[in-house]
Amino acid sequence: MKNCPFCGRLIQDEAIKCRYCRQWLIDRKEDESQVYEERDEQKEKMPIKYDWKRCPNCGLINPKTAMYCDCGYNFAYHVEEEFYDEVIRAKRNRIREILGTVGGSIIGIGFLLLITFLIAVFIKGSLWIGTNVLPLLSIIMWIVFLVDILVVLPLALFRKTIGISGVGLFISSYIYGITLWFWALLLTYVIWGALALIIGLFIVGVGVVPIAILATIIKGQWATLAQIIFLLILTYGSRALGLYFSERANRFA
Repeated sequence: MKNCPFCGRLIQDEAIKCRYCRQWLIDRKEDESQVYEERDEQKEKMPIKYDWKRCPNCGLINPKTAMYCDCGYNFAYHVEEEFYDEVIRAKRNRIREILGTVGGSIIGIGFLLLITFLIAVFIKGSLWIGTNVLPLLSIIMWIVFLVDILVVLPLALFRKTIGISGVGLFISSYIYGITLWFWALLLTYVIWGALALIIGLFIVGVGVVPIAILATIIKGQWATLAQIIFLLILTYGSRALGLYFSERANRFA
């Protein structure tokens, strides 16, 4: 043991900081590393039967059972503090996991509700458009059909105008297709309801046409089925003819 040069109290011979007055007993910049080396040498010379621990505050070697270091560091308090910090950290991580799971579930439910809402809006909008626009589309379709028969198809007989005929038929095919789609949409909803309509819309959007065909077959509505098939042939037939005439026009060019 030795006396502290500042307060005069007894401290360990190896102490580099007084536990009472908290004064450093060495020049930390010059002598601290040397003191640590000397203490490591002392630790190696100590009996093997004892366990030792280094103070994280000043580096002093202390017995395993020491509660305080000469520098005033409280081993028991900091161990307990670290334990509670670990417990609190584990609780916070658990809370974050729970909040993450709940947040993910809420986001998933919100996404499903949003998709359902958008589907409902799309269906309602499509039904409204089909109900109010289909009569006008039907008139436009029959006018286009007459123009195709009387004007567009005859143009395909001449090399100079076959390209115009091809473009005209290709555009007409989309008018036929839109009319067919809205008509199949209304038929599916009227015959089989909203569920069949949703299934049809999920089949790349054009599934309402095959579902409408199936519904008319099961219901025995043969006249309606014949009209759907006629529009199908008109849609894809005019498109195929338009592409064919356009290809012929490129060959003649």
